[in-house]
Amino acid sequence: MNTIKNFLMRIAIKYMVWSSKDSSYVQHAKKEFDIAWKDREHMQEMMCKQIIELLSVLNTQGDSGTSIGYKLNLFNKLVNFSIISPLTFKDEEFTSPYSLNGRRQNKRDSRIFMDEDGSFSFNEAIVYHDKYYIGENDNVIERDGGTWCGGTFVVTENGEIYYIGRGKIKDNNNFDLKTITVESYSVEYPNGWRLRLCKESDLKEYFNKYLVEKDYNKFENEVGYKDGIYKDSIIQKIKTMSKKM
Repeated sequence: MNTIKNFLMRIAIKYMVWSSKDSSYVQHAKKEFDIAWKDREHMQEMMCKQIIELLSVLNTQGDSGTSIGYKLNLFNKLVNFSIISPLTFKDEEFTSPYSLNGRRQNKRDSRIFMDEDGSFSFNEAIVYHDKYYIGENDNVIERDGGTWCGGTFVVTENGEIYYIGRGKIKDNNNFDLKTITVESYSVEYPNGWRLRLCKESDLKEYFNKYLVEKDYNKFENEVGYKDGIYKDSIIQKIKTMSKKM
């Protein structure tokens, strides 16, 4: 049955491509493909062929300038598995209880979790862009270390340090799923183990949008890596890095 279905679908696609060969969508795409890739390898040729098929389907739908923009915006969200209406945060929107160490994952957006206390958190609340790095030689180097999500250590103006993890959503009735990007500073010691630091003053937007739990003990636990052998060295590196922040 599936073999027959696939055969009929291939015939239908070939017919749509043939009937749309003179459409402005297809003609424009072919010209651009020839300019960008005159000698196309197999994979690129296959991608171009499939895009022509998509444009041929689009050509059959007779869009105006207004409707095509709406359609493409909606299509782009759905093809990336994004939601198109606000999350409800209702119980049925989450996976079964205790499926992820007591946390429940949202079925519509996998970045959202319900915690055991009934609060909600957003795993991509902050995107950190590493700007400076300090390694074992204690020299601070400016470099592009890429972007990261997750927890970070926050340095205050008076030198206190605390940890923040997932962004706990302050108001789930007014939540837009947008991430906040901040510069971060990496301290590595020893052997690739790394702490990520951010300035508290750079996180004002985050504090306004999320509930932040300051956990000084968490910081002490982390810098006490390997029973505290490296604690003093790491604190010194943090002090050195703080001068750059």
